[in-house]
Amino acid sequence: MKKCIAILALLICVMVGTVSASARTWSTGSMTGTIGKYKVVMSLSVNESNKTVSGWYYYRSKGPKNKINLSGTYRDSSGSAVILEMDMKEKTGGKVTGYFDVTYSQYMGEISLDGDFTTSAGKRYTVNLSK
Repeated sequence: MKKCIAILALLICVMVGTVSASARTWSTGSMTGTIGKYKVVMSLSVNESNKTVSGWYYYRSKGPKNKINLSGTYRDSSGSAVILEMDMKEKTGGKVTGYFDVTYSQYMGEISLDGDFTTSAGKRYTVNLSK
C-alpha cells in the first residue's frame, strides 16, 4: 500500500511539473502582415522561463516551404495588456542575415507585432503584423 501511495505521489509531482513547465511557453499562432512592402506570415513561441522567443516567417511570394528561422530574447510585459519588446536574429543557412527590433502587443484578443527589421547589410524595413 505504501508503495502505491509513493508511486501515486511521484506521478502527481511529474504531472504538475509537466503542466507548470508547459504553461510557461505560449505561441502567437500565424500572424500576417508586411516587412516593408513584402507580405509575410510569422509564428513565434515565447518561453517565459528563460525570456526567449523563437519562431519562423516566410514571404508569401516564396511559400511556407521557405521558412526563415528566428531566435532572440524579450523584455517583460506590463499592465493588463501583454507588451513584449523583442530582439530577434534571422538565420538562413546557419548565418545571421538580419535583426528584428519589434514590440509584441496583445490586448482583448487583438495581437500585433510592430517595429523594424534590419538586414545584415544595414537596410531597414518597417514591420507590421497582426492576428
